[in-house]
Amino acid sequence: MIEITLTPDGPGIFGDNKSFVIRKTVGIAKLTIVNIPVGKYNISTKLVNGSALKMSAAGPHANSFPFWGLKPGAASTGPSTVMFTPTLNYSTQKAVPHKSNWESVDIRLQK
Repeated sequence: MIEITLTPDGPGIFGDNKSFVIRKTVGIAKLTIVNIPVGKYNISTKLVNGSALKMSAAGPHANSFPFWGLKPGAASTGPSTVMFTPTLNYSTQKAVPHKSNWESVDIRLQK
């Protein structure tokens, strides 16, 4: 089981200042987390037994944008930030389940 902790790096664009701790059992499959408010978060990942996991930016947009996504993008167990942003040209009418209208951020986790 892994534990992902997201702590706001200041208030979000709607004034949100809530931290999230997500615990999920995963194998080799993808893990999707939805409904995190837009904003910049400090992120840490570990196994529930306490072993830190390395995080690295993954996917087609990895390290493409200076502010969006995981920073630093290289594999690291140290302090990292992640920025979630709305998808351009999306409206509430175009939102689909388990996607919403937020841009996805792909993060690879490794022991």
